[in-house]
Amino acid sequence: MVKKRRSEDSAESDTPVKKEKLPEFNGTIFKAMLREATTAKKGLETFIYTAKKLPCSDLYDVVEGYIKISMECAEIFKLLDGDKHNESETILTFESLEMILLRTASDLSHFNMVGSAIVKKMVSSYLKLVQGSLQSENHRFVRQCLSLLSAMVSQGSDAAREVLSHIQINKALSGLAKRKDKKGRPDVRMAYIQFVLSFLVSGDNATIGQILESKELLPEILNTGLKEDRMSLVNLILSTLKTRVLLNKVLSKTQKVRFFTPTVLANIASLYKWNGIVDATTDDNRMEENSEHAALSVVRELAHGFLLDLCCSRKRGISFHDASFGTAGRPGNIVLLQFLVGLKQATEDELVAELVVKILKANPDLLARYFKETQFSYTPRLKSAWQDNVRLLKKIYEAQPEISTVFQTGEVIPLPRLLSMVMVISLPPVCNKTFFTQGLNLSNTTVQLTTLSVMNFILKRANKSIEYLLDKAEWHSSEVFSPDMIGDLVQQYRETLSKILPDMTSIVSQWQSLSKKEKTDSEEKKAETEGNAEQTDNKNALPVAETAEIIVLKALILQVICLYQKVVPHLVNQCKFDFSKLLKGIVSEKGMRQEVPPVLQYQILQLALELPASKFSWFRLQDSADTESSSAEKSVLYLLLKMFVSSSSSHLKTSTRMLVLKVLKDSGVFEFTWTELELWLDQLTKVEPNQQDTVIQFLERVLVKVMCSSHTFTDKVATLVQEAAYLQSNLSNQEGDAASIPVSHIDDVLDMLDVIMDGNDGEMEQFGPSLSEDLIIQTFPFSVVVPAALEARNKLPANKGVVLEYLSAVLTDVLHCQREPLPLCLALLQYDKELVSSDLPPSPHPAIVHLHQYYSKWLPQQCCEELFKSPECDTKGLSSPKSYTALIKAAYNQGPSAFLEDALRKNVEEALASMSMDEFPVAIKQTLLYIKSTVEIFGTFSKNTGSAILKTLMGQLQDLVVRLRDFEETKKSEPTAAAAAAENLQEGSDLFLELNQSPREETNKEQILVSALGSIFKHPCLEQWFLALELSALPPHSLNPVRLKRLCAQLTDDTLLLLKTSAPILHDLSHLEFLHSYTGVVEKAVLKELMENSSQDANTQSKPFQALLSLHSYMDSSSLREVVSKLLLLPRERLISPGSKGTHAQLSVYGNAALQILTERKSNPSQDHSVFLTQSHLHGLSTLLLSCSSPALETFLYQTLSSDPGSAKLIHTDVLLHCLQRPHTDSQAISSLLLRNSSTHRLCFELWCLEPANMATLSDQTETFLLLINDYLQVASREDPARPKDVQNEVLKSLKKALLAKVSRCVLGTLTEESGAQFPETLASLIKLSANIQDIRDLIISLPDALHKVDSFERWQIVEVISETLADFPEELDAWKKSVTAAAFKCLIASFSHSKDQATSPSEWEQSILEKLHTLLTSAEDVTASEWNTFVKNGLKYRYRDHHFLNTLTRLVDLIYDGSDVQKDLIPLSTLHMMASSHSLFLPTMLDEEPSRCQVKEALVSLLLCLVKKCPTVCNINHFVVFLGAYGATLNNSDQKLLLLLQEYERNHVSLLKFQSFLWGRAAVEHHKTRMSLGASLWKQASSDDILALLKPELMLQTIARFPQQRKIIPQEGKELLYSNDGVKDLGNVYDPCFLLPLFSVILQPECVIDCVKFVSSHALGLTVMALSSYDPKVRAAAYHVLSCFYQHLEGARFREKRQLLYLMDTVKNGIQTQNQRLPFVMTTYISKVAQQMLKPEDHMYMVVNRFLLSHQSLDFRRVPEFFKLFYGFDLEHKMEREWILSVLEDGIGDGLCYDLCERQGIFKSLLGFSSSPLCDQNFQAQIIRVLSQAAKVNKAAYNLTKNCGVLTWMIQMMEKRQVGPSLGFDIIYYYNYNHCK
Repeated sequence: MVKKRRSEDSAESDTPVKKEKLPEFNGTIFKAMLREATTAKKGLETFIYTAKKLPCSDLYDVVEGYIKISMECAEIFKLLDGDKHNESETILTFESLEMILLRTASDLSHFNMVGSAIVKKMVSSYLKLVQGSLQSENHRFVRQCLSLLSAMVSQGSDAAREVLSHIQINKALSGLAKRKDKKGRPDVRMAYIQFVLSFLVSGDNATIGQILESKELLPEILNTGLKEDRMSLVNLILSTLKTRVLLNKVLSKTQKVRFFTPTVLANIASLYKWNGIVDATTDDNRMEENSEHAALSVVRELAHGFLLDLCCSRKRGISFHDASFGTAGRPGNIVLLQFLVGLKQATEDELVAELVVKILKANPDLLARYFKETQFSYTPRLKSAWQDNVRLLKKIYEAQPEISTVFQTGEVIPLPRLLSMVMVISLPPVCNKTFFTQGLNLSNTTVQLTTLSVMNFILKRANKSIEYLLDKAEWHSSEVFSPDMIGDLVQQYRETLSKILPDMTSIVSQWQSLSKKEKTDSEEKKAETEGNAEQTDNKNALPVAETAEIIVLKALILQVICLYQKVVPHLVNQCKFDFSKLLKGIVSEKGMRQEVPPVLQYQILQLALELPASKFSWFRLQDSADTESSSAEKSVLYLLLKMFVSSSSSHLKTSTRMLVLKVLKDSGVFEFTWTELELWLDQLTKVEPNQQDTVIQFLERVLVKVMCSSHTFTDKVATLVQEAAYLQSNLSNQEGDAASIPVSHIDDVLDMLDVIMDGNDGEMEQFGPSLSEDLIIQTFPFSVVVPAALEARNKLPANKGVVLEYLSAVLTDVLHCQREPLPLCLALLQYDKELVSSDLPPSPHPAIVHLHQYYSKWLPQQCCEELFKSPECDTKGLSSPKSYTALIKAAYNQGPSAFLEDALRKNVEEALASMSMDEFPVAIKQTLLYIKSTVEIFGTFSKNTGSAILKTLMGQLQDLVVRLRDFEETKKSEPTAAAAAAENLQEGSDLFLELNQSPREETNKEQILVSALGSIFKHPCLEQWFLALELSALPPHSLNPVRLKRLCAQLTDDTLLLLKTSAPILHDLSHLEFLHSYTGVVEKAVLKELMENSSQDANTQSKPFQALLSLHSYMDSSSLREVVSKLLLLPRERLISPGSKGTHAQLSVYGNAALQILTERKSNPSQDHSVFLTQSHLHGLSTLLLSCSSPALETFLYQTLSSDPGSAKLIHTDVLLHCLQRPHTDSQAISSLLLRNSSTHRLCFELWCLEPANMATLSDQTETFLLLINDYLQVASREDPARPKDVQNEVLKSLKKALLAKVSRCVLGTLTEESGAQFPETLASLIKLSANIQDIRDLIISLPDALHKVDSFERWQIVEVISETLADFPEELDAWKKSVTAAAFKCLIASFSHSKDQATSPSEWEQSILEKLHTLLTSAEDVTASEWNTFVKNGLKYRYRDHHFLNTLTRLVDLIYDGSDVQKDLIPLSTLHMMASSHSLFLPTMLDEEPSRCQVKEALVSLLLCLVKKCPTVCNINHFVVFLGAYGATLNNSDQKLLLLLQEYERNHVSLLKFQSFLWGRAAVEHHKTRMSLGASLWKQASSDDILALLKPELMLQTIARFPQQRKIIPQEGKELLYSNDGVKDLGNVYDPCFLLPLFSVILQPECVIDCVKFVSSHALGLTVMALSSYDPKVRAAAYHVLSCFYQHLEGARFREKRQLLYLMDTVKNGIQTQNQRLPFVMTTYISKVAQQMLKPEDHMYMVVNRFLLSHQSLDFRRVPEFFKLFYGFDLEHKMEREWILSVLEDGIGDGLCYDLCERQGIFKSLLGFSSSPLCDQNFQAQIIRVLSQAAKVNKAAYNLTKNCGVLTWMIQMMEKRQVGPSLGFDIIYYYNYNHCK
């Protein structure tokens, strides 16, 4: 039909005649044609044809033209009169009315009165005709009728309500939804849908609620073929439902739940399979390629988005929050549950699956019930449907939070309930033991894989929860969950999980069955390959696929076992399986099997790292997986070592390395030497791959042997250590018992090891000395592997050269790591002797020879033996070394002097640049070994060689530290890339989640740095020789004094340089303990130097002081305090360095050191700022200041006095005299601080001033000493008994005589920016303290002329002082005030003109002058008319938004225009009012809602109020627009003054009733705009709904809770007009009942229409009820009047809750005994809350309060209704009832009457008793405390509760138990004490 119309239209448009006549068709012609029966049809057709093209700029608007001349459309309606109607004519008539209505609802909205008239006419006269026509068989006729009805509804909420109330909704009407057009043309269903949706679009919330409640409208539309509707129609339905229903904040959730039933939701979900007609386009490019597919995706997305918002949002959807997660047994979200169960395509459709997942994420309480009621089967079986179901289950639980949100609540939950709530999101109900057992027992690999993946998923989530719960930091400060409770929860959580998980044996059996199956398959495959070699290539695909699946299955099994250890470790402990067998098939003796993927290798390593070492037989021989191996048995340790060297992945290699170290360390043999094992493994990786197997076999045999007989080799190590100790003691000519390490200590340590191995860690101290790090290093210099390996080496055949080379490299590294190499060298020598004496071939391997030659350098001369001779060919054949360790080793072999060669330095620099992180520890220890050796043989070098070698080695050590530090810094940016790579890896598979090693690497770098620096600074060589000469604590040596001094100096300097470099690093790493021994030595050396009266040059720093100044930032505060104290207490001659002729003395080294330490300590915010300076210290600083010239010292003293002004009393007065002689900035600042904070210095200054020469200096240099003089004058007036009064008076006289005249001249002259503030302040102080009237007479005459200058407002300081001086001379004071008043006006006028922009004006000074002007001006005669007029004009022009000016102007207007004798030339008040109200800033200021501008608005309203009171003739009704627009109806000051202003207008007969508008705020402004645009004829008065819509719910609730009971509706004369209440923080959040009660009275007049439901829901009824508790009888009378009017309206209303509200008002009325009775505040609070409950039938309290009301005929206002029943209830919802009645008390106890009522009922005693019982939880305790807090504000309540109930003692106990917050507790105690005293 649409296409046909378009063709007709186009045909007509092509006719030129039509084109010419179209513009001539106007409203008059149309009206004339309608009057004639012959032309009526033609007129209608032409009108419709033209109206369809409008609005159009080229066409005359015939619609507007017609309704202007016929507003009631009588001619059109006349065509509908009569009994018989022609369908075609009726269609044209209806369509004409539709055209008019559509225009009045859109662009002709200013003619909406016409539309309303049409609607009323249609409803009253023709609705039966329209509804009867809906049953016609003519589809076009029915569609036109529905279109007309839609247009009628579109006129607005009133029209929608009118149509809905008169149309008959029945099955015949709803049946229109089924009348479809199968060909896709516009049909009746579309028109019907548009008609129903028009109610949602145009109707108000009440209308929308009625539409939703009707089962024949929207539900019928959704039930009848929504899936086949056209695309545009689906979009219209869903978008309308979303915007008008779902996002509607007014509609309650109950209304939405009633409408969106499971059936409705299922119908909307049917759109996922939409198969309707595509009649719209989208922006998607796919529409061009495949329109049907693209349209389907658009519709699916629309439905999906709508359902997500509806089902997942708690704020606007139908989702209810269940805090118990469904464990409390409540029905909860039953609608959503039924809807979810019905979504059968959730496993097939991704969008539906997403919907299910997100709904269950938002409503976790549905999880358990969903899986119980769902139709999906979860019994393991070999079907794809089961896998789809499991996949959906995993999606659902993946969306749940990993950590339950229950821990974020503040409520105490019993442990069983808490466990159930945690299990809700941890474990799917369908995943039980049967599920896992059946899944694992099925022989199908896919089923097993799916089962294990679910198990893995559940265990990972459980592990995250357990890790969170075991994090003690989370529960340390928790007030709800204690650590013990969390521990019990974890235990029960693990036990619960273990009950549903299969035991470890069944998991391991899966691995074994897979291994057997794989072995069988490989054997069959091998046999088949031998028989049919030609068919091998064709059968490769299938085995590969199966193998991949088995690999993933195996990896999952390993990961599950690993998670078992983390989550349920007791199940692992119960398993007796030897997990070493899992390595079969992963590693063979040839290394890592190539066919084994890295994922399996990695997972087996992770498992071995995670499980206890006891679960593996590491050293027991296993059957080899490789049958072709020459050896049939290998230990697991061998396999691990093979895996370590053969791993191609760095991650696998790192994990294997960690595992080997863990295995060996856990054995207990390497308790203190496990770090040496890293050297053995590091060298193993450097062996050639083809030779590694030989070395691994050797190392494995050695380690197994050590494990089997560890005590034997431990004894050998101990013997070697003892031998070395005896040897050392003999070399130093000492007795054996004085050796460096006593033999008894070794025996004790070995005994202690036995104790440790038995597990007695806690009793270690009972068995000998504590195991310090030094003692451990001395006792265990190397591990037991060394003697075991040497013993095995001596038995090796000659062809094992690679083993000998490996062993030589390892032993060299071990040697380099020794602090004392002698024990190891003796061990090597002993086994080399055994090797020589053995029967092996006489020519040893070169590696043995080179090692022997190398270690022999550390053997004593008497022990050295040349056991081997090195062939020359071997020496020549060696390659040149490249690594750092090899380079310096080669140099050391050549002789220490080789370190001085330039070639070596260059090679070392290159080697350092290419070093890896792992090489640093050994390199540093090797360098330290060479340094120690060089120190020991220092006496053998020539004069300067030894120092040069030592300096080179220390320099290399410094370079190593710097390189290591820089290495740390450069590597910090790399983890980002590593993390990105790891993230990509994670996306591929869940099995690689732990592969990201970057955090471990970062930790490793930090550990290496700490370890390296620790080995340096704990080395005895550095520790013992640092400042040894200065302390006279030299280590044992044989050096002459010259060489000794040189060695000490060299080592001290180099060590100090190393300390400077390393100290910041150690500070960042929080390991400053490494420096403590050095800083302690520095402290001792410094103190020793200070104690000695040395003759050292005071200008050169000693080494202890160099160290002190370098390291003092890292010293302990107490130590540094002692050092500084000693420095400052030194004699003066040691702190001062005498200057040469003509120069001042300077600070010595000691003085500079003290000053530098103090300055840096004070300037560094990270340092400890504890008080360093005592009186003696300050005295020392003072002495330094007096004795030398040091600007830095002056600056420090100034900073000290500024930060601690009290220390000024400790400074000697000579410092002040010294500063007075030095007119510098710092000196004068110190003098000012001393004067302000010390009376002694003030007296000293006074005595100094009394010297004539000094006074002359002050007079001559006044500007220099001005700050000092000003400070003195400010403090001179203080009462101070320590200072003689006569001295002060003499000084003041002298100052007045010397300075008064000069300072006065300066003040009267031009002031600069520097002196502008100081001179007037000084002059004011001088006048106040010493001047009389004779001294300032000239100043009094001259000052007013200077005051009006705007160059310096500081002169106004003098005005107040002069006024006080003239207080005893009234005549002169009056003359002075008049002159100052004139000067003030002139000054303000000049300031306004000078600074026109208020933002840049001197606002503080202007405010001060305005305040002075108000006090100075006492009569209107004191100001001239010209000055006043100019002041007003300039002020309003430039300071309109200055509230200080407006307030002053208001007060001055009140003064100047008071009485009838007003100066003639003054600005008339009417003109002044016009100037204020016609200003360009008037409207922005009045209508501004910014809180920062409220003072300006208030001041402007005050000015208008004053003007209106003085001149009533300025009142005009047009002002109401601005006043109401600015009014907020609240109790803030500006709104109260606006209300007073409106009342003044009423008194002056300008009534608001005549204005006919009661809106306020922004709504009033908008309403006025509409009124002005429409004119008087079409203007529509605001309805009561519009007025009630302005009431903000949050402000209404605040007003009800904080109702102003003292507010008077009619202000009393002579009393404060503004209401104030200190108990309310912001009165702007409380409405003014003096405005609202009259307003309610107006809108509730009998002739008005009021929505009673809205009156109640907007809290208007509640506020009116609260007014019954007012202390003002007139307010109560107004409230009773409003209630009576509302009762009449309520009787005639029709809505669901009418009867309940009527009965509530009846019970209230029956309870009132006297006329205008005042009700208790608590009772009005109860009534207002009950009134709100009447509108919430879904709430539990609805039934409770109704049950009570129906059992009583009247309310007893002497009791709180049903308090004890609700408070001590035992229903299922007793907590809700108790909380509700407590909220009544909390909001309702406001005065003594309420207290008496509650006290008579015994409520307070009940509250106190219940709060102390175990039944009271924290929430109710807090609520009870808030009730008592409210009662504390009532004097009588505070007194009685304190005296009779001991509430203060109870409150203190609550605070001690931390059940009350400190702030609330102290507030309550304050109220009770304060009111009790009152």
